[in-house]
Formats: sequence, C-alpha cells, structure tokens
Amino acid sequence: MKFLKLSVLSALVILGLIASVILFYFFPDRNRATIYLFEKKLQTCGIARELAQADFAKGTYRIIRGGMPHDHTKNEVIAAVLKTDYNIEVIYSGCVGTPEMDCYTIAMGDLLVTKYGKNFCNEVVEKANKQYQLQLKGSVSDVISNNNFSLYPGWE
Repeated sequence: MKFLKLSVLSALVILGLIASVILFYFFPDRNRATIYLFEKKLQTCGIARELAQADFAKGTYRIIRGGMPHDHTKNEVIAAVLKTDYNIEVIYSGCVGTPEMDCYTIAMGDLLVTKYGKNFCNEVVEKANKQYQLQLKGSVSDVISNNNFSLYPGWE
C-alpha cells in the first residue's frame, strides 16, 4: 500500500514537472524572453547605448525597469500612458537589473527627452494622474507624483 501511494505521488510530481516544462517552452513569458535577449545583447554600456540609438532610429522606444515598484497600480498607469500616447514600451526586468540595462534606459531616456521636450516627464505624470483619478473614482485622494516616474534611471 505504501509503495502504491509513493508511486502515485512520484507520478504526479513527474507529470507536474513535465507540464511546467511544456508551459514554459511553448508559452514563454514575453517580458522574460525580452529581458533574456537584452541581457545577451547588452554586454557593455557602450553596446547598450548603441542599441538604444539604433532602436530609437527605428522608432522602437523601450524603457527597461528593474527593482521593487512602490505602487504597482501607479506603475501600470504610467506604462499605459507611455504605450498609448508615446508608443514607448516599459519592460520590467524583475527585482534586479544590470548596469547595462540602466545604460540602455538612460540613453533612450535622453533621446526621448530630446524628441518630446524637457517637460516630457511632467506631461506623462499629468496624463497618468488623470487616468489614475478616473480609476479611483474619487474613492481615495491619491496622486501620481514625479517621484513615481523618476524611478527610471536618468530621468530625474
């Protein structure tokens, strides 16, 4: 009887592992795959800056962000404004980014500020606040501040 329980448990564990491998292989997390490719390409800060310039020239605008966000909802609203109003994709690298990812984001940030003007960050925060207040529907008096957007390296 013990052998049967042990073999059933073993079979379930093996099936779970196989299912996990299949899910991760056939349905990868797009963000994780993007970060993996960036980590492979961004071997030095110089390469990161060159890639940011090349992406910008192609009209591919990305900001790579790492660390623990203070407020997920506010970050989601800011990311939505960046995507819908400016066609800028925010890619989350997880808890820890790399200096090369920061170099990419700083270079891209400089190019975006050149394109959209020095008040770009303030405009994003204002638009994000309008959307955020609509989501709150007056239930809480909370705002998105420039501190929420200055979490991106090089944009302070």
